[in-house]
Amino acid sequence: MSTKIIKTGLIGFGTGGEFFHAPFIHALEEFELTAVLERSKEKSKERYPNANIVRTPEELLSINEIELIVITTPNSTHFELAKSALEAGKHVVLDKPFTVTSVESNALIQLAKEKKKILTVYHNRRFHCDFKTLQTLLTKNELGNVTEYLACFDRFRPELRPTMWKEVKGPGSGILYDLGSHLIDQVLVLFGKPLAISAELKIERPGAKAIDYFEINFHYKNHKAILRSGMLVKDPGPIFRVTGSKAVYTKFGTDPQEAMLRAGLMPKGIEWAKESEESWGEISSDGIVKKVVPIYSDYRDFYRNVSKAIRLGEPLAVSPEQAALVIQCIEIATQSNVENKAKISL
Repeated sequence: MSTKIIKTGLIGFGTGGEFFHAPFIHALEEFELTAVLERSKEKSKERYPNANIVRTPEELLSINEIELIVITTPNSTHFELAKSALEAGKHVVLDKPFTVTSVESNALIQLAKEKKKILTVYHNRRFHCDFKTLQTLLTKNELGNVTEYLACFDRFRPELRPTMWKEVKGPGSGILYDLGSHLIDQVLVLFGKPLAISAELKIERPGAKAIDYFEINFHYKNHKAILRSGMLVKDPGPIFRVTGSKAVYTKFGTDPQEAMLRAGLMPKGIEWAKESEESWGEISSDGIVKKVVPIYSDYRDFYRNVSKAIRLGEPLAVSPEQAALVIQCIEIATQSNVENKAKISL
């Protein structure tokens, strides 16, 4: 095994780059944050003074010592930037979602195989304690046969942000690509491909230009998975409510890692972001309700896996094929909405 540090270039230092990628690249000894692409600012210098600032993708890709490129730019730029990085002989991590279309995803998968380079997507909500806990409950059959799965990602944000690319009408914008990709990835990990998908997509806020509400139904042989997200939810319900033949699992509140990162805290220690007991989920059965001790999870595990994939050839935790299936499901959900919530088979 090579113990050589993986020198890494980060494209973009907005919310994704600043809070969800740079802290982990910096915190793990397997990596070095070598350079950051910021078009005009030098914000990254405040926390990472040893990282060089570059202004163009070409300048970043010309740095021979960099092995890994992490892309955290708007969704519509993912394909071209990842394509250029792979062609330059770099491994690639893309922030979610993978790309805007399945055609783009499949083209990148093929290119990565040709170049023999790692290509993966940062589906970080797989590394949430609530999701890991639910995975464990299902693996141990604690709930019995699942009859209904509900997952919600609710926000109350009535004000528009017209300067944010996510809220501007265009390829890859809107809540379906943003928050929907998280919920879709999770349900695919838990239950695999559905038999069919139906969806309702809406623009609810006055003046909004991009989708800001969705309800997607994944139809399986013996149960239905309901995925829902909106920007006008004043009183959020559970993030998970999973009904089984033996018990029901209900979980309010979310993993603390994001809030800690946005507060400026850096990941460190063995368990840097443990969930408080009052936020634990509950199992109810026959009138008896009990708290469920969460399974600890850590965003650092994503990058630890990337390191092992590059240095040891270990399988990726998030394969590009899995990430491409998320995009396919988004496309089918969009088609279903156009066809008035029709069930469409995969």
